[in-house]
Amino acid sequence: ETRLFGMPFSDEKSMWQLSWPMPEQQALQTAASPELLRQEALRRCRELHDPIPAIIAAAPPHLLSGYPAYDRPAMSPEELCPEAGLESVVTLAGDAAHCMSPFKGQGANQALLDGLMLAESLYRHLAPSRRYWTKACDQSLARPDSLQPNAPPHEVSARIAMAFRSFEEEMLKRTRSKVELSYASVALLHQPAFLRPDFHITRKGLGGAEALQRVEALRKANV
Repeated sequence: ETRLFGMPFSDEKSMWQLSWPMPEQQALQTAASPELLRQEALRRCRELHDPIPAIIAAAPPHLLSGYPAYDRPAMSPEELCPEAGLESVVTLAGDAAHCMSPFKGQGANQALLDGLMLAESLYRHLAPSRRYWTKACDQSLARPDSLQPNAPPHEVSARIAMAFRSFEEEMLKRTRSKVELSYASVALLHQPAFLRPDFHITRKGLGGAEALQRVEALRKANV
């Protein structure tokens, strides 16, 4: 159930990270102590090939860190800020809006897209001229009437709230599949079968029975 990822920085230095399923309280206790982290990592990797145990043992304690990785089910716009109300000029983005595990590699990507989408929504709702908006934004998106330069503060606030609600709806629709795939990847990557070539042949449909027979022949040949 333990998975290792490593990346060399130079001939003498490398970065490594381990992940494994663990009860939350136990994870918090382990993460609080670099030495406990090292002991747990060595225990889980003691049977792995060289130089993995040596790399873990040699890591300076002050460079070791660990933390539980959380995710949560995808939310609807109504669940995002339930107490704020439709007229609120507060919104959420990134992990605060669509927390997902790191095992699909989409957290930072989606947060960057959130920034672009939020800027576009604000421009769409606050631009003083439709002419400027049509040059900058996706014309298929809803656009209210142009905001007058001398609009009163309450109207500007209302437009910002509209921009935020539109952004939230589009953001959560875009990220739902990423959240769900990230959640599924946690179980997929940490199951024992994931390390077997035949598992991936079956999962990806790579050649069927013939490919499985070839893998078995390679195993018998100690390849």
